[in-house]
Amino acid sequence: MKKLTLLFAAFILVASGLNAQQTNTVTFIADLTDMISQGFDSATDTLEIRGLDWDDGADVTVTGDRFLTVDPGNSNLYQTTLTIVTTANIAVGDSLRWKFHGYPENRFDPAWEPGVGSYDGRPMYVQADGATFDEGPHVPMMQMLVAGVSNEVTFKADLTDLFGTGVGYFDPDIDGIEVRGFWADDGNFDTDATFTGINQMVRNLDPGIVYQTTITVTAPAPHGAGATTGYKFKTFPDDRWADGGWEIGSPVGYTFVANGASNVLDARVPNVVPKQGPLGQPVDVLFQCYVPDNALNRYDSSLIPREEITFLILKGDNPGIGAWGGDWVASDTLLHGAIACYDDGQNGDLVAGDYIFSRTVTFADSITAGGVIYKFGAEYPAASTISGSAPLDNAKGSGQNFTFFLEASDTTVVLSDEWPLTGDPVGVEEIDGQIPSDYTLAQNFPNPFNPSTKIRYTVPEQANVSLKIYDVLGKEVAELVNVEQTAGTYEASFDASRLSSGIYFYQLSAGNVTISKKMMLLK
Repeated sequence: MKKLTLLFAAFILVASGLNAQQTNTVTFIADLTDMISQGFDSATDTLEIRGLDWDDGADVTVTGDRFLTVDPGNSNLYQTTLTIVTTANIAVGDSLRWKFHGYPENRFDPAWEPGVGSYDGRPMYVQADGATFDEGPHVPMMQMLVAGVSNEVTFKADLTDLFGTGVGYFDPDIDGIEVRGFWADDGNFDTDATFTGINQMVRNLDPGIVYQTTITVTAPAPHGAGATTGYKFKTFPDDRWADGGWEIGSPVGYTFVANGASNVLDARVPNVVPKQGPLGQPVDVLFQCYVPDNALNRYDSSLIPREEITFLILKGDNPGIGAWGGDWVASDTLLHGAIACYDDGQNGDLVAGDYIFSRTVTFADSITAGGVIYKFGAEYPAASTISGSAPLDNAKGSGQNFTFFLEASDTTVVLSDEWPLTGDPVGVEEIDGQIPSDYTLAQNFPNPFNPSTKIRYTVPEQANVSLKIYDVLGKEVAELVNVEQTAGTYEASFDASRLSSGIYFYQLSAGNVTISKKMMLLK
């Protein structure tokens, strides 16, 4: 009987030891390397340890400062030490739920950590009474919400070559120039931005004819230094300048520097085109646009099946080509003066079926000479399903246009353009899996050729590879490859159906290597 009593007492002692009060001294450590790079500022931002006593029935006492401070030995680590006392209903090995919390909350995304998997928080496992241990370092599951970035920016426009008086010049008594924007431009830049200040530019004292203005440009949260936005110069009044005075082509990028900093940009020549007086005589302009077999629709980067193209629509700022009228739909060619270009061997098209869509347009003698802005779009069965708004404006983005200068002395103008947006080259294949030791460019085969030939080349390492075709005058006539490729042997097909007989050069550029060879097209 005495033995049984002793065994029962021993059992009670062991059981009570398993669930006795436990005191743990725990140092919670956060690795803020990423958050510091995102703008965490210890002067205004803090992290704290929340929880440990959240769960029902958990009898937990926590003492110590829950806010983390920088580790003296590592500026990327923040820490705090808490004393955690658990009572009899919590055993060694049980978990206590906790989270990092950011303050002020409008600086963190999210301000409260979301938890780990299905566990709403992070687990801290209770250890034996008297244990001292580190919890972490942990990377908080949150990021900084940057408040935005503002720069005082000085923009400069060099008008030296445009400066003068009267029609065809930037006349300071009539014309002005300003900086406009600021746009993300369909994702080409990081963000839309805003500006404050006077965006109209005035002449400064720099050599030449340079106009400038200083404005404050601001990108919203969460953007900071390094973010980009796009802008353009614009001249006015609109009726003295092609395309209403807007710069031709894509917006120019601005990269934000540190918040609050000033940034004086170098002067650049605006890509604006002044209008002239009336032509005085009719001028025939042949518009031609070649559509390669890897042409893409700008809305979704899908491949355009060029054999299904009905026509290319042609529009521009000049009344002779529609003055941008209509909604970029097929009926614009009937109702708003847009031009339909065909590949049928008629109305200026030289060869039917060569995928060069063409049309001769007669500009009346009353039309103003000077810069003409224009662009193409493709009408094919799927075009209207890809974009319901302006479906045929599918070649280039807003403001990304072609241009030519219409002289009063012209009688005939011939233009040759190529569809501006293309994807990975069609007809380029890797020959084998062997890794070559050098860059090489083989002689095309067959040579002479008509109308197609193949060009083989090797790439010994991953590199950005370009393979282009030039005529004897050095004008680029085709781009077969413009893509990053891994090491290997490749063969590109070149179809010269649209080119005339003669000598052409093909050039491989990759890494620091450029190799050129000659070939002959005989028709």
